[in-house]
Amino acid sequence: MQDGSRLSPLWYMAMFSSGLAVAIVSWLLWIVFAYSRGFNFAILLPGLALATIAIMFGRRFPEGIGRVTVSTLIPYVLIHGYLLYGVVSSTLDPQYDGVFWYSEFFLLPAMLYASPIALCALGAWTGSRRSYKSAGILGLTLLVTCIAIASIGLEGTITHTSTFTYDLVDDENAHLNVNVKCEYTPKKNYWAFMDLTRGECSETKVAVASKRPGLRLSTEAVWTYDGQKEHVPIYPINQSTHSVAIDCFKPGYCLDSPHWSMWFSHAKIAHAKQVSFRWGELQVDFGDEQFESMRLFRENVEHLMAE
Repeated sequence: MQDGSRLSPLWYMAMFSSGLAVAIVSWLLWIVFAYSRGFNFAILLPGLALATIAIMFGRRFPEGIGRVTVSTLIPYVLIHGYLLYGVVSSTLDPQYDGVFWYSEFFLLPAMLYASPIALCALGAWTGSRRSYKSAGILGLTLLVTCIAIASIGLEGTITHTSTFTYDLVDDENAHLNVNVKCEYTPKKNYWAFMDLTRGECSETKVAVASKRPGLRLSTEAVWTYDGQKEHVPIYPINQSTHSVAIDCFKPGYCLDSPHWSMWFSHAKIAHAKQVSFRWGELQVDFGDEQFESMRLFRENVEHLMAE
């Protein structure tokens, strides 16, 4: 059996070439799985390949497991180090103000990208020792990696839905109640260090619980946020079909409808200092009561997103 201290340049080239082939395949897998919804267990292939190569060379050079590990891993470390440096500097650094190592998009991916390094080192050790202990540690590392990948693959499959209700206007002129449907789907792509979370509050419906007699309402509302006006359409809803009414040609039909559909930005209201709402002859300047309703609404939405 050849001693590890007498590794020839040809053996170094063989180990380096094997590691280079695995690193290139691993890079291609990253491109495929970082931007797709494929099953992420294919990312185990580089780790398994490096461990297998290290086991074979470790068996042949039992006294040179350190050099076997380093020679096999150099291509993987260089290629993926450069790849991850580009992703981290462009995605995480600006988002987390340079302290990206505190984010969930750093620790777990870093562990998974480091797993082939651990598997390669343990493979070389297992090949040189040929013991149940070293094989057991290698198998345990592989199992932990599988569990981590499985947890990533199962994340983000459930959409949380909730409906919130609050009073938009409640004074002597009118009582308007708003019903909002919100949906939130958490999704994180750890391989690409990307947050793909999607959430929106849509299907905003305004119920005219009461209004001053003779108060005319139109099919356009005007929101004013700190002096900036935004015109939004507001349509009456046909309660029998739950769709936007299309027979508005009847005089007064739309104006007397108690149910309307409208879109407006809750975020703009939350960040504005002065807000007003004009709907036909109805003019409302937001006060403490309206802002408190919006604050409670945003707290409910944040609670939904935290589920």
